[in-house]
Amino acid sequence: MQHGRMALIFFFGVFWCSVLAAAARYRPFDTTAFYTEGSFGHAARRFLFSFLSLNVLPVGLLFLLYHLVVPDRSDAVSVIAAATGALGVFGCHRMLHAIIASKKWHSWFYADETWREVLSECTGTGANSFQAHFCPSIFYLLFFPAIALCIGESANILRMFPR
Repeated sequence: MQHGRMALIFFFGVFWCSVLAAAARYRPFDTTAFYTEGSFGHAARRFLFSFLSLNVLPVGLLFLLYHLVVPDRSDAVSVIAAATGALGVFGCHRMLHAIIASKKWHSWFYADETWREVLSECTGTGANSFQAHFCPSIFYLLFFPAIALCIGESANILRMFPR
C-alpha cells in the first residue's frame, strides 16, 4: 500500500468520525426507541436510513476512492488527492439531514415529541428544506472525489513533460 492510499484511509477515518459525531443529534441509531410505545415505525425507518447513509454509503465511497480515484503512488500529489477525495464523506451527513430532519420528511422518521426534542438540540437558524441539504450532499459526494481525480491525474500529465 502506498502513501496516497494510507493517507486516504487516515483522512477518511477522521472525517467519517466527524460525520458520525455530528449526526448524533438526530438520534440515528436510537434502538431503545424501538421499544417505546407507538414509535417503533419511526425509529425503525430512521435506523434503516441512517445505516444506509452513515455506514453503507461511506464504505461505498471509500471503496471507489481507494480503487478508482486516489493514485497508488508515494508522492505529495497522492496525499493531496486523498485528503481532497475524503472530504466527500461530509455529503453523507447532509443527505441524512435532508431525508430524516427536513420539514418535508421528519414526520416519517420522528414522533412529534421526539422531533421537538431533536429540534431543541439543533442550533442552526438556516433553511431546513430538503433542497437546502440534499443539493449540497450531492455536491460533496461528487465534487470532492472529482477534484481528487483531477489532482491525481495531473501528476500523470506533468510526468509526460521532461524537465
